[in-house]
Formats: sequence, structure tokens, C-alpha cells
Amino acid sequence: MKVTNLMVLSLLSLLIGSCHNNSKNVSSPSDTVKKVVKTPRFIRGISIVALIANPEKYEGDTVMVAGFLNLEFEGNALYIHKDDYEHRIFKNSIWVDVDRDSLKSYFNKYNQKYVMVQGVFYRDQGGFGSFSGSVKTISNIYIQPSGAPRPPKEKKDKVFFPPPSRKH
Repeated sequence: MKVTNLMVLSLLSLLIGSCHNNSKNVSSPSDTVKKVVKTPRFIRGISIVALIANPEKYEGDTVMVAGFLNLEFEGNALYIHKDDYEHRIFKNSIWVDVDRDSLKSYFNKYNQKYVMVQGVFYRDQGGFGSFSGSVKTISNIYIQPSGAPRPPKEKKDKVFFPPPSRKH
């Protein structure tokens, strides 16, 4: 009888132990991994370099980004610089998803110019995987003013420091 009681107790301890271990496998609210849902942002004046360097950071955000725009069949892209376009350095550019109807109106006005493009950024490599991201759902394109800021005109009444010495 003692042996039977001992066996029953050991079976009970095994059962309790296995139930306790199984309860750890059942996820409680504190054990579940909370999925962070990113709220899309509007980012004005971001550089193409920042988008290329950290595409996951800007995924799904509306961005306003400047660059050299080229519009052509299967080659609509915004390049960091005109030289990148001329030398076909596709990784220094992002695909610009322009629909066919808009392309006709955009072509004469914006093609081969420095522009600001506003749209939603995605890290996919649009244009058959050649580019370093894409801007879709284009809402605005603006022409960038050309040239660097000009220095102010020289004044005729210059003051030198120290003043030139005068001979008496």
C-alpha cells in the first residue's frame, strides 16, 4: 500500500509539473510581442541620401525630396545629382512612380530639371530593382530655383580694417 501511495504521489507531481510547464507555453498578455504600428509622417525637405541610407525608417511616410528628375520609359527616377543620371548610377536615385496620364503633362515641364517631389516613400527598388527605393502616389512636383545663392553686391564705400595708413 505504501508503494501504491508513493506511485500515486509521484504521478501527481509529474502531472502538476507538466501542467505548470504547459501553462508557460500559453501566452499571457505580458508574454505576447506587441506589434508596433507606425503612423505615417510628413517629412519636408529630406535628402535622397537619407532615404537611401535608412529606407526602413521612412517606409510609408509622405516625403518632400529634391533631386534631378528624369522621365523616360521605364526610367522615371529622381537622382541625387545630374551627374548620377548622366553616368547611370541608378543606386543614387529613387524610382518615381508617375502614371501615364500625368507623365504627359509632367514631361515638358519637369523632365531633366531639379525638382521637389512630394509623395509616399517605399523601400522597394522600383523599376525592376535598379533603384534604391521609390516614391509613389505623387501629389506635387515643384521646380527648384536654379543656382546657389548669390553673394550681395559690393558696396562702393568699403571700409578696410585696419584702415590704410596715410602718408603726410
